[in-house]
Amino acid sequence: MALERCPNGHLYDPAKHSGGCPYCGLADVGLDFSKTHPKRPASEYGADEPEELRTRARDQPAPGGADPGATQAYYRRELNLDPVVGWLVCIEGNNKGRDYRIRSENNFVGRSEKMDICIEGDDGISRENHAVITFDPLNSSFKLSPGNARGIVYREEQIDRTERAVHSPVDLNPYDKIRLGRTRLLFVPFCTPDGFNWSASPDDRDRDE
Repeated sequence: MALERCPNGHLYDPAKHSGGCPYCGLADVGLDFSKTHPKRPASEYGADEPEELRTRARDQPAPGGADPGATQAYYRRELNLDPVVGWLVCIEGNNKGRDYRIRSENNFVGRSEKMDICIEGDDGISRENHAVITFDPLNSSFKLSPGNARGIVYREEQIDRTERAVHSPVDLNPYDKIRLGRTRLLFVPFCTPDGFNWSASPDDRDRDE
C-alpha cells in the first residue's frame, strides 16, 4: 500500500481516494485535523503500520506480542485478537477531531500514557483513572463508570440532552456525550446487541447465551 501525504500532513491511500485526501473534507463539518500529535517510538507498536494511522492503546502489545503473564481479555482468549468495539470522538477541546478506540472489557481513561485511552493536553482530566468505559463482550453492552481519581465525569444522554455527573456505573448509549475537564467526547459503538459483534460464529454466540 503506497500512501501519499496531502499538503495538510494527512496520510491516505490514493487508490481508494482518487479525489484527494478524505480527511481534509471533514473540515467542512467543523473538525480540525490539522493538529499533529506527539510521535512515539515505533518500538512501542511494531513496524507494520505507520505510526500516524494508529490509535492502539499505548500499553497494548501488537497482535502476537502479548506478555504471556498478563491478563488476557475475552476476545484475546477466544479469538486471539483484541479488536476495536467502539470509539470516542473528541468534539470539543484540545484534541477536537481525534478518535480513541474502545476495546473489550475495561478501558481506563486519563491523561497518562499508561491509560488505555490517553487524552492529552487537558489538565482538568486526572492523570489516571478519571473514568472507565466498559464493554461487556457477552452482551455487547457499554457502561460508563467514575474512576477513583479527583475528577468528575459527566454524561449527556442523546435522548434528553441533559448533562449529569456520573457517580456509579451507567449505561452508555449510541451518541451519548461524555465530558471530562474541558474535553467533550461523542460515543460511537461498533459492536451492538442487535448488530455486529466479534463472536467467532453465530453458533458460538448461541452457546454463550
